[in-house]
Amino acid sequence: MSGAKRSSLDEFLVEVSRGKRISRSYGHPVGAATVTPPLPTKSSSSTSETLSATPAPTSSEDAVGYGSLPLTSSLSSLSVSTASPTIGSRTKSTEQQQQQQQQQQHANATAATVHGNETPEELRKSQLQAASNAIVILNRNTVIAIDWKEFAQISPYFRAAFYGGFSETKSKLLNFDRTKGEEFLHCCAVLSRLMSENKWEVPNLQWMSLQKAFEILDIASYLLIDPLLELISEVIVAKVNADSLVLAYHKAENRHVPLAQKLWKIIVRQFDRLLANNTFLALSETEILKLLCDRYLNINQNEETTMVRKWITANDHDSGGAVRLREELRGRNDTVGFSENEPRLPNSVLLASGGWSNVGPTMLVEALDSRAQKWVRSELKLFELPRAYHAVINTGEHLFTIGGFNGAEYYRSTRRFSLTNQQCTEAAPMYDQRCYVGCGLLDPERIIAIGGYNNHDRLRSAEILHIPRNQWHRIAEMSVRRSDGHCVIMKNVAYAIGGFDGMNCHSSVEYYEPQRDRWFIMSSNMTSRRSGVGAATLEGVVFICGGFDGTNRLQTCEFIDAREGKWHCLRSMNRPRSNFGIEVLNNQVVVAGGYGGMVGTIGETEAYDFRSNNWIELPTMSLRRSALYLTRVDNHDIIEAFVRPKCTAA
Repeated sequence: MSGAKRSSLDEFLVEVSRGKRISRSYGHPVGAATVTPPLPTKSSSSTSETLSATPAPTSSEDAVGYGSLPLTSSLSSLSVSTASPTIGSRTKSTEQQQQQQQQQQHANATAATVHGNETPEELRKSQLQAASNAIVILNRNTVIAIDWKEFAQISPYFRAAFYGGFSETKSKLLNFDRTKGEEFLHCCAVLSRLMSENKWEVPNLQWMSLQKAFEILDIASYLLIDPLLELISEVIVAKVNADSLVLAYHKAENRHVPLAQKLWKIIVRQFDRLLANNTFLALSETEILKLLCDRYLNINQNEETTMVRKWITANDHDSGGAVRLREELRGRNDTVGFSENEPRLPNSVLLASGGWSNVGPTMLVEALDSRAQKWVRSELKLFELPRAYHAVINTGEHLFTIGGFNGAEYYRSTRRFSLTNQQCTEAAPMYDQRCYVGCGLLDPERIIAIGGYNNHDRLRSAEILHIPRNQWHRIAEMSVRRSDGHCVIMKNVAYAIGGFDGMNCHSSVEYYEPQRDRWFIMSSNMTSRRSGVGAATLEGVVFICGGFDGTNRLQTCEFIDAREGKWHCLRSMNRPRSNFGIEVLNNQVVVAGGYGGMVGTIGETEAYDFRSNNWIELPTMSLRRSALYLTRVDNHDIIEAFVRPKCTAA
């Protein structure tokens, strides 16, 4: 009977490779079309098992490896079948070897093509098409035919299996005793999207959960499929949150070191969130010590000692452990903290660039170091010539300087400053010259520029820069001319606020929907007319302050929730100002510089705290100026160059 089973199994595998005995059933795991093998057993129904995510060794004679890990791979087609759970190991009889040779000769199997635009649900209904000449047995009950050459190209693991002189090199049969076919096919689906039409394209993986991403990461790391490791790492970084961050880091440590390094950076720079939800207690003593030595740890000195004591209380059950942490605590107090030298580097900085000083336009860049509570003059320049009334937009890796005025020329140019190599290059120019321009980042690939002044007319035109193509294109015009207004982005919608049309200052606000290429006027106007106005978005509302109403410089503030459609007044700034810089930092709205009317240009800085409804004085800039632009840079290595210029130069 044993011999009959083995013979029947080999016959079955040969028939699978020939595309026979495949019956389609879409009720099985992702991508699974069911094949019932002709084995002499009483029951040949397929079974579904739940696996752990930890690899386990296999005792199968001919298995190359082991694993309860899903596979990520670049195959273009698969053939799937479900075999009986009673399948046993093969013996190397002459008859079996002949059957294996037949299997290789007739290896164009019917396969389930994994289409690049399918979701996992759609993948269940993929048609079986001819494809491959190698067989993978998963969990002892699922047989998948693969293209072994494709797998060998993308994975050193399969390259060794199929070219390395092992028994599997000839048989082209791999046995993974504890890997589910569903997980295997999920991996294949993702990599097929990545390599669709032989072009490395980044697929949309919004459907993928964090758990599924780690399942794919498990087998991708085990089978050394590097292209998929990079892609899945990006998915995990995007999906992880404060509650899952520590667990994700510990999983990544033993699977993919580059991912673990990225997650560690997030832990350091978002540690205040881990402190709030107590997930930091799952870190080891060594990891806590490593955190305390990191210059980017984003908690203050008082919180450091409290955090260490809380960790010791939760983890030191026998009162004899945590020796190193206890030594660190000894001799310190709440005001000294663990950072012995200069203050830690901030995770975010505000850059005040350009503007109009008492002696004319400038190209000076100052950085607000919130840790050291001071403005730092930077030696880095975002653009080569002085300019004011411009905009500087951060896209993540570049700062785009758009439009402006230097006292003689009205710019339509766009300058691109690389945060990585600190070099400034020219980007495509706008259609229109735009001084007093309003700009915002619609999405990672598009910047919008609205209104302004071209030395002849106040503008109602608008245009969008498509960053990958380095090309501007015109869009629908606004309802009114807006020069010296402001533009903010919220949920991929651009809001044009206030401004001046050459005759009157506006109190109206309109918004642009890119999908419809249309502007819509909000039904409710601001409480004041405002040109030279400042605006920011925070917690789902549009915050507006200052400006000029045609008679006076303003210090009043208000906000609107677009869902409600009503304006609400807030506490006024400590001083009136127009044409100032404005940006959000640490959940506060920061305003800097501007024009104060009779007092001229100013350098004072203040921040609005929503929780206390109060304005807090911050350090004053070294140069008084109006028409500057404030830009925030988050979690980037260049921050040190801006706030510690001497250390960087050394």
